[in-house]
Amino acid sequence: MTTGSELPADEILDRARLVEASGGIEGFAEELVSLFLDDAGPRLAAMRAAAEGGNPEGVWREAHTLKGSAATIGAARASETSRILEMAARSGDLS
Repeated sequence: MTTGSELPADEILDRARLVEASGGIEGFAEELVSLFLDDAGPRLAAMRAAAEGGNPEGVWREAHTLKGSAATIGAARASETSRILEMAARSGDLS
């Protein structure tokens, strides 16, 4: 089964995209993923706080950043989920 990202349902990262993002430099792909993971937790917490505080602009900003970061490392489903949250926040829907 595939998703809209054309990855198998159990695959989290598009490894080809990750290698492309790292320029094929040995060890850099792992560093990119590590940086993404270090950044994602605080961004998700900030997004949650913004949603709980009724701040669609804050949700939009964090979702937008996560969308781009996830796409860069090949995390297509995370990027797509962030895009959906971004669009909801842009429309003011925090439900």
